[in-house]
Amino acid sequence: MLRIREAQLAAFGSAATRQFAEELREFLEVHFPQSCCALGGDAEFTAFVQRAIHEARALGVESANGVQALATVWLQFGFRFERSPLKEWARNILAHPSLPGEAKALSIFERHEAETQGSILIAF
Repeated sequence: MLRIREAQLAAFGSAATRQFAEELREFLEVHFPQSCCALGGDAEFTAFVQRAIHEARALGVESANGVQALATVWLQFGFRFERSPLKEWARNILAHPSLPGEAKALSIFERHEAETQGSILIAF
């Protein structure tokens, strides 16, 4: 009988999280190089990616697509949507008690994409 201990599960989860963080980092660098550079150096960009993953999970967003969607919007508009013309709407969606996390993330992303036509509106 095979037994997997809690520590082994945690290590696997940690490795998966590191791998996902690297994939998210690469995605953002390829698609939003100017915004990534505007965060500062490598340490600031790494901190942004880690925070995006943490914040998304705290909001119930576990899927790679959902986290990527939120990170994309947060990179342009800030974690509290402080630079977004849709900030109140986005905050209300995130606070909605019964919407699934990924649905929240994707609706926020899609609405911002529609509003901005995919253009970066904010210069840091």
